[in-house]
Formats: sequence, C-alpha cells, structure tokens
Amino acid sequence: MVKQRTDERVDGAAFDVLYRREVSSLVALAASLSGSRDAGAEIAQEALLRAYCEWPRVGSLERPGAWVRRVAITAGHDQPGDRCASADRTGATHLRRPVGRR
Repeated sequence: MVKQRTDERVDGAAFDVLYRREVSSLVALAASLSGSRDAGAEIAQEALLRAYCEWPRVGSLERPGAWVRRVAITAGHDQPGDRCASADRTGATHLRRPVGRR
C-alpha cells in the first residue's frame, strides 16, 4: 500500500525540488540499466516527464522519488536493443556484465 501525504499542498515548486534532488542519481541508475549514459539520460527524462504529467497524484505520495525510480527501472528493462544480451555469429546469447562491475 502506498501512503499519500494529505498535510501538504503540492505545487510546481515541489516538482522542481524533486527534479533537482533526483535527476543525477536517476540518470546514473538508468545508465547502469541501459549500459549507456545517453540512454540513461533519456530514460531519466521520460520518468521525470511522467512524474510531471501525473504530478497531482505523484506529488501527494509520501516518497515521490521512489515512484520516479520505479518508473525509470521499468523503462530501463523495457528498452529494446543490445544492452543486456548480444548474439554471436552462432546465435548464442551472452549476458553482459552490468556497467561499473568487474
């Protein structure tokens, strides 16, 4: 169950605060999922755009940053392309090591 705040009025300034607080770590998270900083930036912007479009509801959540991260994670997993697996000439699939891990 998601708790919603009822003691605060949500406005555009609250979204600005969320954006400034979350954007850097959101891009880093999405980049780690996608394997690309550029793709990560796109995923983060999409998640933040969704939050903005749904701000009356999202802004009333107890932890709107968690909602935005969940949207980015879902979008990162839904991205098409070769970031998680690649096929060699024989058609075998090899999982790639996550970015930043050895």
